[in-house]
Amino acid sequence: MGTAEIVQRLVTFATASAAIAAVVAYIRGHRVAALALNGVCPLLIIGVGGLSVALAGPLRFTLVGVLFFVFQALAFVASAIGTSRRSPNAALFWIVWAVNILTFVFFAYLTFFFHIF
Repeated sequence: MGTAEIVQRLVTFATASAAIAAVVAYIRGHRVAALALNGVCPLLIIGVGGLSVALAGPLRFTLVGVLFFVFQALAFVASAIGTSRRSPNAALFWIVWAVNILTFVFFAYLTFFFHIF
């Protein structure tokens, strides 16, 4: 197993952990903490993805790849806006959480099932 696969697995587990922790915080009534935890996932994806692109050298950019990072950036901005408000919006939390879960499903497929299917 190479370094890229290890990093991908760590990002997958970190994304799942943050998404689960966000729901637990939301259920317990800590709305701002839940939105902050929701912001960890996109920030992690953007950071690791940006680092891997920087280390890989010249690449071709595809529309799907760019849109993936745009959705992550929008989720991070929405989470940041939600934490800056006095009363966080429930819809904002669940929209960002849905983006995080879709990202987790995508990474789980790439990490564990891509070689099988």
